[in-house]
Amino acid sequence: MAEHSAVSMARPRRARSGRAFATDRQVLDAGFAVILESGWDALSVLACARRAGLSSKAVNDRHASVSHLGVAVWQDSAGPALRDALASVMDAMLPLDGSAADVAAGNRAFRSIARPVSALIVAGELLSAAVFDGVLREAIAADLQAWLGAWCIPGGKVRLTRAAQGVYTLVAALGLLFGFRRPGAGKVSLQLQVENLALALANPAKPSKLPALEATHMRLDPPGPIDDAHDALLAATVLEVAAHGYAGATLVRIMAATNSTEGLLYSRYDSKIELFVAATKWRTEYGFMTNLNWFKAMSEKAGPGLADAVMWREYLRPEHALGRGLAIEQVRTGWHEPLIQKVNDEAEAEFAATLQKSNPHMSRAELSANLHWDIALGYGAELVPSFFPDAWKLPFDVVSVPMLTGPTSGDLVLGYLGT
Repeated sequence: MAEHSAVSMARPRRARSGRAFATDRQVLDAGFAVILESGWDALSVLACARRAGLSSKAVNDRHASVSHLGVAVWQDSAGPALRDALASVMDAMLPLDGSAADVAAGNRAFRSIARPVSALIVAGELLSAAVFDGVLREAIAADLQAWLGAWCIPGGKVRLTRAAQGVYTLVAALGLLFGFRRPGAGKVSLQLQVENLALALANPAKPSKLPALEATHMRLDPPGPIDDAHDALLAATVLEVAAHGYAGATLVRIMAATNSTEGLLYSRYDSKIELFVAATKWRTEYGFMTNLNWFKAMSEKAGPGLADAVMWREYLRPEHALGRGLAIEQVRTGWHEPLIQKVNDEAEAEFAATLQKSNPHMSRAELSANLHWDIALGYGAELVPSFFPDAWKLPFDVVSVPMLTGPTSGDLVLGYLGT
């Protein structure tokens, strides 16, 4: 009898009302809108609640943190949009049935990523934010690996060569998404670059033993001896942002790392963004040319194809995570901070002028397309290791050798970029 009473007294779970589901939708739509319009750093419980016209409690009741809200936005809209876009690229360039690439379809697929719709823009924001957010990174990595594994993760029928081709294509696609805000990016035609990639994928080279030399400049060592307190402050800022992201970086830690005083800091800079602008300019001026010179030295030793494969390995290797983090934050903060974008644009313009002098046979349109493709590869290589940490072990020379030694390789700018 007592047992029967206990059962009869248990309350059945109340079904959620239509209003509750509508509120779920409001929260997700508001989170999406805040990220789209103002970026990941602007997303907060309060910002989401205000955008949705709800209380903060309504948001907190549904998502344990801003990170979990970001995961929900990814799963609801941004992730599916990116999955469809990347699947179009992969299906066109690397059909799973082993047939030849459909270059026309590949051009259309790459173009749709390079000129993204709103859901893809939000996906790019979340991908870059995930580099510094463990909750977001774990969810996105599991998602990407689940549906890109057939192209990008060796095992079973997926050979190392095939996986290297898949990651190479993925890097290009994500890089174009990440770089769509660059000045003039929407007007660039990448038809030649896509055709060259398709040709290289159809004619893979045999993997070779690559030179073991490490690109130590990617470890974020200072560009030279630090002989004054100001340079030390800039170097500490670079490392702080690389480790914690711009939003997570603190002036307290930067000053502690250099034994600096508030007097030194505020005598030169009024805010954290001004300090990061100075550190970005200091590092970027060094990074572009150092990367190019390192690539040229490798090319003289091993040829451009193998040198490019070494660059891929160095960009992706775990020891260079700080360098990747800094580069991502320089680009990401530039999307919403005009001062940072100005530094990025000036550095790229200076580099483009240098390339124009060394490639006088190229028209401005050709140079612009090659430069945009090159920079996109750098962006993609900085993003991918957060989600495919073992990618650095793949034999990228199977793609880079035919890319840089094929019949149209003379039309390409050799070496790609990054800080």
